[in-house]
Amino acid sequence: MDLIITWAIFCVLAVGIIHSVRTERPARSEPAHRGGKPLPRNRVARVFASFQVKAWCLIFCAVAFLISAVMGTADALF
Repeated sequence: MDLIITWAIFCVLAVGIIHSVRTERPARSEPAHRGGKPLPRNRVARVFASFQVKAWCLIFCAVAFLISAVMGTADALF
């Protein structure tokens, strides 16, 4: 049961991250800077640079739950 709950929490956090990324997009497609610093030219790096604190917290929590879920699944299978 704990394993199912862990996977469910990971899925909820993943959906929260996707929603956070979609809603944090600025009105303009390409902001000139973020916090006084120019954004990187790489598209992926630009997305990570534009994350807010909430998105980073969700990412760290999702990674922690993913690791826990994978370890729990490995213990259950072997």
